[in-house]
Amino acid sequence: MVLTSVKANPFVPIKSLIAEIKNLHGYTITYRKAWLGKQKTLALAFGDWEQSYNDLPRWLEVVKKAIWGQLCSILLLLVWLMVFKIILVTRWIAWFGLSSLVSMVSIFASPKYKLMGHF
Repeated sequence: MVLTSVKANPFVPIKSLIAEIKNLHGYTITYRKAWLGKQKTLALAFGDWEQSYNDLPRWLEVVKKAIWGQLCSILLLLVWLMVFKIILVTRWIAWFGLSSLVSMVSIFASPKYKLMGHF
């Protein structure tokens, strides 16, 4: 019963555990015994501090690799967007000529379109 209470709420007060044990068994345990029992229950349910501390470097490596992978994905996306812009501009010049591209850039460079981004 104590295990389910602690698993459901790891921050359950010690006094609540003492009351729960008194209701179940009709015996009042000391605060120290309840605290030690809660610590053992937490270790059973979630692992102890030493195990978590020893696992920490492995988890940090996983996070570092995941962030590096995300960074590489973002850089690849930015490079792809730059290549797409270059292709778009060269196609625009090939299809419509340089003068129409200059007029299009001047339209988007006007103050009316400042918040729309850059071309």
